[in-house]
Amino acid sequence: MCDVVKDWLTEDPTQGAKELRAKIKTKYKAEVPYRRVYDGNDLAHDQLFGDWDSSFDNLFKFKAEIERSCPGSAVVIDHHTIQDKIRFNRLFLP
Repeated sequence: MCDVVKDWLTEDPTQGAKELRAKIKTKYKAEVPYRRVYDGNDLAHDQLFGDWDSSFDNLFKFKAEIERSCPGSAVVIDHHTIQDKIRFNRLFLP
């Protein structure tokens, strides 16, 4: 399922499982369970854009690179902790 939806997600990564399921039905004339499309969508997002944990880790590298390349700039990463896990909220580039 991942390979089927990957091209569509490259064009528009905001598509959800419901939209992708409708496209599969139209193109392949097949009924696919919602959960299978949802899991394929999740896997395709990870393969195309990386998983959330590594993306969050890269955010701090991005911050350091901006501050290194633009002396005097300050980047603020706003985050909060929920159940011992750090959750990204927003990024400020003042």
